[in-house]
Amino acid sequence: MRMRIRRYSLFLMLFLITVALIACNKTAETSDIGTPTPSVTATPTPFPLTTLPPTPTPVPAKEKVLASKLFDERRVVDREDYYYFEMLSVKEKGEGGYAIETVFENRQDVAVALSIFDAHINFLKPMPREGSVDWEKKMIEPGERKKIEFWISDAYVRRLKIEDISDFYCVRFEYLVEAVDDINHNNYDMYEILFYNCDREKVKPYEHVLTDNDIVLVDHDDVKLYLTDFVYEEDGYCYVYFYWENNSGGTLYRSFNCDSVNGYECNDALLYDEEAELHFGMGGYDFFIIRASEIEKSGNTSVTEFEFDVRFYYDTWLWRSEDVVEETFTVYPLEHRAVQKEKPLEKNNELFDTKYYKLVYNGFSTEKRKNGETEYTDYYIHVYFENKSAQTLQLLIPEAKLNGIDYTNELNYRTVPTGEGADIKFKWTDTGEALSEFSDLKALELNILIKNLDDEKQGIVSETRFGVSP
Repeated sequence: MRMRIRRYSLFLMLFLITVALIACNKTAETSDIGTPTPSVTATPTPFPLTTLPPTPTPVPAKEKVLASKLFDERRVVDREDYYYFEMLSVKEKGEGGYAIETVFENRQDVAVALSIFDAHINFLKPMPREGSVDWEKKMIEPGERKKIEFWISDAYVRRLKIEDISDFYCVRFEYLVEAVDDINHNNYDMYEILFYNCDREKVKPYEHVLTDNDIVLVDHDDVKLYLTDFVYEEDGYCYVYFYWENNSGGTLYRSFNCDSVNGYECNDALLYDEEAELHFGMGGYDFFIIRASEIEKSGNTSVTEFEFDVRFYYDTWLWRSEDVVEETFTVYPLEHRAVQKEKPLEKNNELFDTKYYKLVYNGFSTEKRKNGETEYTDYYIHVYFENKSAQTLQLLIPEAKLNGIDYTNELNYRTVPTGEGADIKFKWTDTGEALSEFSDLKALELNILIKNLDDEKQGIVSETRFGVSP
């Protein structure tokens, strides 16, 4: 028993000695290192953030742009104390045909008249002679609310090749509200309505289906122009029909000008719509009316040659426009249904060629015209202008001396976008003297201006006078 106690005591003493030695060694190690460095968690200094450019939005296909960007859809107009208008639907009539169905509430104490006009079904502007809807005004009494239907022209429907009510997918029109007792026509209201009869994503531009008789004048990605028909009426008039289509991405304006019929200057060709515009995604029809007297100047009874100018442009801001197309065409409808874009004369006299622009004089030409029994000859100057600069330039030749005689035409200008060239024909009109004397032209002096349209402060870039030997 005592032996066990001794062994236990011995083991206990050895354990205590071992613990004491370990403690001494630990103290010695600590004294060699010194006071340990406190542990610190470092917080990184933040760098200024760089704002990344936004990810560009992909450009959708044209059909998608048409469906979502052409117009903000408007089908309801609520004029508090005046009236309420709502476009309901395009409906099929039981007795045949189709109609635009609307509802109107007159909130005034006077009767009003409602009419709609300039209707485009499926974004097609109709042929002006055929119209698109009836023009009869609908009368609404004070406080009256009723449904009103406007008939759609059968001729218009046939042109669209509509066979079923589901083929009406978009209707655009303007309506007019007039107070009946307002003899001065000051009390009126007008709005544009756009109604989708289906999902907007399904809307597609109207496309004219070419036939064997159509003449393709312009076939660009942005705009198309077709001459579709020559129609002679018993009253002696000739109707020249056109179709044009705008796929440019913005509203386009167009200008037509009839230059000559059968080789003689045309003084009386009526254009149905002098100031026409067409929204993106729409197609439209227009026509010239040529009187029999214009055709008979050459001794013919039909149009054998028809020359005209075409211009499509954006109206960018007041007094300025940007040309998409500006060309001259000659069409021979009877001899052969061909189109001749006017070809410039061979470039033969380079007036100047700088880092920013180039101008070449291409000669002159004459054209006969007839006024009553008197026959005149007009004078044309042909040039080629190339814009090498980064700005939009305009070439102007408003003044010229022909055999020492001053002639002025303020319309002799042409805008040329950056990086493009153009063959241009400038005209000086008769000022009371027959121009036949210039068939023997001996001296030609031009006053040439070049204007920077992108910088109004800079204005005129160059003004030079050139003497040219024809």
